[in-house]
Amino acid sequence: METKKQLSNYEIFIKGQLKVNLPAILIIFSSLFGLTIYADLSFKVSVIVGGILSWIYWSFAIKKWIKWAIIENNIEKDRVYKIGKNGFLLWNINQIDEVIDNKKKPWF
Repeated sequence: METKKQLSNYEIFIKGQLKVNLPAILIIFSSLFGLTIYADLSFKVSVIVGGILSWIYWSFAIKKWIKWAIIENNIEKDRVYKIGKNGFLLWNINQIDEVIDNKKKPWF
């Protein structure tokens, strides 16, 4: 049986940035560009639409990052939280609990 090497904080941080924050920022800017140039929407409306689309992406991507870190790589919950908070990926430890315990939050 093959054992996985222990991931450093930097590797966990970079994986989160590349899989969660970078695409979210690209979604904001690409929708801003596309909606202002091609759909002829105002700048403010384009920023709001881009922010909404980016938030939807973030909500799915952060769950995948948490599952990758905790379930697939056996990283402690507190360590993931500290890395996520410092990297602007997480802001509440309850997000990790919701993903691990598969809790559903109501929409309202």
